[in-house]
Amino acid sequence: MPLDEAWRHKLAARPWPTSSLPEVIGGGIATLGVFLRGYLFVSIFRACAESLASENASRLAAMQRADKNIDELLEDLEPTFHRLRQNGIDEELFDVISGFEALSGKER
Repeated sequence: MPLDEAWRHKLAARPWPTSSLPEVIGGGIATLGVFLRGYLFVSIFRACAESLASENASRLAAMQRADKNIDELLEDLEPTFHRLRQNGIDEELFDVISGFEALSGKER
C-alpha cells in the first residue's frame, strides 16, 4: 500500500496553518504504524460508504423506473376500467328497466 505520491507532494507543498509545528511523541516507527492503520481504516471505510451509496443510487433508480412503469400502466388501464364499469352500470340499468317494463306490461 504505497501512499499516493501526487497527494504526498501536494500535502508537503501546503503551508502549515499555525505557527507551532506538531510534535510526535513516541518512536517514529510506532507513529507511522498508527498513521498507516488510520489511513487504511479511512480508505476502507470510504470504499464501503461509496459502495453503499452506489447500491442505494442503483436501487433508487430501479424504483423510479418501476414507479414510472406503474404510472404508464395505470394510464393504459384506466380507460378500459371506466369503459367496463360503464358497461356494467348500463347492463344493470337495462335489467331494471326491462324488469319494470315487464311488470308494468302485466298490470295493463
